[in-house]
Amino acid sequence: MIPKVEDTSRVIPLNDIIEKSINSYIINPFFPWVFLLLLINGKKNYKRKVNFILVFHWFFRATGDALNSLVFSDNTIKENEKYYWPYNKHNQYRCINVAYIFWTIGEILGDWYLLLRVKAVSDKNYSMKSVYITCILYNLTKINGVILRFIRVPENYIKNLSTEKNSYYPNRDIFEYKLMVWTIILIIQIFCFIYDITVIFALKNFLYIKLKEYNTNSIFNGFKKITDSENNNNNLSFIDLMKTMSEFRIILSMISSFFFIPFVILFIFVIIKEYQNVSNIDLYKASKSNFEEITSSLNNLRDVVLGIDYTFMYIDQFLLIYLAAKKEKKYHYNSSRNDLQNNDTLPFKYTTTNNYDINYFDINSPNSYVHESSHKPQMKSAPSYTYLISLASLNRDLSNNHH
Repeated sequence: MIPKVEDTSRVIPLNDIIEKSINSYIINPFFPWVFLLLLINGKKNYKRKVNFILVFHWFFRATGDALNSLVFSDNTIKENEKYYWPYNKHNQYRCINVAYIFWTIGEILGDWYLLLRVKAVSDKNYSMKSVYITCILYNLTKINGVILRFIRVPENYIKNLSTEKNSYYPNRDIFEYKLMVWTIILIIQIFCFIYDITVIFALKNFLYIKLKEYNTNSIFNGFKKITDSENNNNNLSFIDLMKTMSEFRIILSMISSFFFIPFVILFIFVIIKEYQNVSNIDLYKASKSNFEEITSSLNNLRDVVLGIDYTFMYIDQFLLIYLAAKKEKKYHYNSSRNDLQNNDTLPFKYTTTNNYDINYFDINSPNSYVHESSHKPQMKSAPSYTYLISLASLNRDLSNNHH
């Protein structure tokens, strides 16, 4: 039985706890993105499936933060210098482990957003089987990690007191628990690395073809008309690629994690190997090796990398919506201009799908286009390949995004 040490100076009033929990949803780094996303989409488009993924990703992550803040609502919080966070087993179950459930659900939603985007932009002839398998395995390792946190909970949160300089060092129960957690993280990072590799292989061929197409004179000229680019050369700039190619954004978002993951795997492996025989090591000497400081810094760095990956989800959606709206506006302008120049009085109304959901500039639907070079509506045949090649990716992105 762990003795309960009253430390009322560290207990936060209930009203402050409630306020802090509510604020967790607002100060969450994904909240501004969600707010802007809902604001831009409006009432007609908020029911898109991809919006639900992005909104619930924020909601579950923020709920985890709110639950994590409930630790200080316990009236028996231990003195900070003598007890490990979260101070007792009750807090570990009620707050931290339950918070991990919500954090994990939010991460899994983000992982599946990436899979759906890869499916939308990749070649339809490419088999997505390997991507699905690695994504599922990656998610299962996260779920397994949550389960193990409930199965193996430390009994003792009291630090050991050393007679040398009156300093504290980890007890064996806590040390074993930390090693278990980092072993779980190691397995998760390995599957994350494998998942990233399969995504890159799924995109590399299609991305290469698109880059080659964009760099040809005729196709870039058509692309230039649509994007109003000011470049005078035939090569797309880095900003152009970011704005117009979802495949490029996906790969760019993975670069940070791609280079970070091997480092994490190697570091965690060294830690586990050094401290795996925890029953025989000198915990006081181990504590002097800055184990806690190093692992804490590594965990913070891992959170930053994950934050970058998930932030790119929202950026990707904003750019898709922006490009769709820009192309729609330009087509309306060109259609009206051609009608006025040629005194065309045919009862024709140019239409496009305007729900940011499906069938944006559908190249499979000849009724969706009016060719810019002609003042007559092309109702029976699809527009020229040269003019619309730069729209093919956007159509693939938006028309398949909700499937």
